[in-house]
Amino acid sequence: MISLAAVEMLAAELWPDVPSAVVAVPDVRRGERLILATQKKNATRAEFQAFAKARHASDLMIPSEVWVVEKLPMLGSGKVDNISSRSSCRSASPRRRRNPPRWRNEAKRRHPDV
Repeated sequence: MISLAAVEMLAAELWPDVPSAVVAVPDVRRGERLILATQKKNATRAEFQAFAKARHASDLMIPSEVWVVEKLPMLGSGKVDNISSRSSCRSASPRRRRNPPRWRNEAKRRHPDV
């Protein structure tokens, strides 16, 4: 498990004047994956990856996707509303699947009492 705050700190170092939010969404293969939502125009995953590698960050801290959004939900204090960001990213994530992982189905075929 990766600290989302640590990934957000990397984004804040790379794009200091632009708010960003990192969300962990469910993934069938890996359990979860990271999505970085930012207001930085033309932000790319490759740019973030190069910056993170230069800072010797773990590969697990690099989000699988970077989404450029027009406006992130903000709290009255001026901070990013993480709860609204998380629900927006989870509902818009195209990789979400409702089917169980394949290995569970195979285990049931081999051992019906599982």
